[in-house]
Amino acid sequence: CDIILFQDNLEIANVLLSDSNNFMATLRRSDAAITEPINFEEQNWEEKVKQNSTLGHPGAGDFFLFPKTFYSEGIPPFTIGRASVDNWLIYEAVRLGKCVDLTAATQIIHQNHDHSHVGGFHNLVNGEEFKINRKLGEGKMLEIINSNWIMTEDRKVKKRK
Repeated sequence: CDIILFQDNLEIANVLLSDSNNFMATLRRSDAAITEPINFEEQNWEEKVKQNSTLGHPGAGDFFLFPKTFYSEGIPPFTIGRASVDNWLIYEAVRLGKCVDLTAATQIIHQNHDHSHVGGFHNLVNGEEFKINRKLGEGKMLEIINSNWIMTEDRKVKKRK
């Protein structure tokens, strides 16, 4: 697992669920070079990790929160963790009416790593799994910036202008 979640992510989920059962939430991840084990016993471990991160690429989400019933028409049998899955999830959430961008309200951390497990970055975005995901997604591709709702820093959910 290359994503680090924080206590406020759970709080955000509870805010969203108290408002609606009909949404998918995502956000731009932050990236960090984690080179030492994190001491989760430390009082301020979350702040330390967040301070050493930078906002990631606009197309890189890696976090999707939705009730089990949201994608009631089903999700194609994508290879998870490969390109195109997030774009389809966002497209479909916008089509269904509520894709919430949480970038202003919370943060998740993606631990930087190479892509040797898939034969390198080129293979990640050009390899067979990518091609299959693209075909399964039928060209239905949107990015986080296309979310039709946002959660503000004060945790209010509003229609994106």
